[in-house]
Amino acid sequence: DGLNLSWNAISGTYYGGVDDVGFLSALIDTINRDYHINLNRVYSTGMSNGGFMSYRLACELSERIAAIASVTGTMTDSMIYYCHPSRPVPVLHFHGTTDPVVNYNGGGGITPVSTALQYWVNHNNCPQPGDTTQLPNTNTTDNSTVSKIYWGTGDEQSEVIHYRVQGGGHTWPGSGNNFFGVVGNLNMDV
Repeated sequence: DGLNLSWNAISGTYYGGVDDVGFLSALIDTINRDYHINLNRVYSTGMSNGGFMSYRLACELSERIAAIASVTGTMTDSMIYYCHPSRPVPVLHFHGTTDPVVNYNGGGGITPVSTALQYWVNHNNCPQPGDTTQLPNTNTTDNSTVSKIYWGTGDEQSEVIHYRVQGGGHTWPGSGNNFFGVVGNLNMDV
């Protein structure tokens, strides 16, 4: 029936259809009204399209979103072009290097993970280069390993942290499964 059940965060629907940024901003207001939340501690996380949407919120609602975490989602070329956050936004990013759904190296309007992270490292004024450490390979049967790249601390105590899953697919590391079915290697070291 043509019903779109995803966030309008990917190129082509970025400014079309439902106003998801407005909806999520109104949702924050509603939750605060009903439950009196700490408005300085509102975070966004998501996998795949939800990760793209978290980046979009960092760009467009930086005054309301304390930090984001994206799993297998990155930014689009148009998102970076239009991204003008009003403050530094801490970023945590998990991504497999062999993700067959959201290519680690980008393409087709999808920004490479390294380019998206560099945008936030620069915006947050984090120290460069980042420190890279290898996480212990606690599960030797998952055909993947994890390195952590850490850029911090930038302006307003912001950090950018990337868990690069070498050989990892389009999965939520450590989950045992994911909503889409396992697409590629599922890392269990995290």
